[in-house]
Amino acid sequence: MVTEVIKKYRNILNNSLYVNDNTAMCGVFLFFGGISFVRIGYMAFRNDFLKMYRYYCRKFILEWSETDESLSFSKISIKCVFEVMLKNESIVINYGFKPILQQIDNTQIFYEILEEEYYSFWSEKVQQCLRENTALSVISRKIGVSDTVKCCMDYHLQLKM
Repeated sequence: MVTEVIKKYRNILNNSLYVNDNTAMCGVFLFFGGISFVRIGYMAFRNDFLKMYRYYCRKFILEWSETDESLSFSKISIKCVFEVMLKNESIVINYGFKPILQQIDNTQIFYEILEEEYYSFWSEKVQQCLRENTALSVISRKIGVSDTVKCCMDYHLQLKM
């Protein structure tokens, strides 16, 4: 049974099946539990697991950007990404996502991916405002002045290259 679920997990990751429907992936999560789900995915299928994680980072940032909630990068966490990753209408997962990465070596890569995706998304929004000569106040209210300035600096550095 375990081998079959691991093969199913590999197939989900290899073929990015989570993009259209995460139900099967949520089933794998329920079978293994949070820490084993991450350990197996990260250790056995690292590149595909990180590709999936990156996809859900973008999805979290996009979904959050469309809300009225303001949030700077310093206030978001990997927990937010896993909540979006495992949100499903037919399978309810109640899990304390905060400690999910404690058993993984090199957890820094998860933070780095989240940061890359966050600043990539918001830098594009800032660039669009700067190209169109529109105010950055909407973005600044959304992500804070510090993050907006960082995105502006990234844009300025790109112009110099």
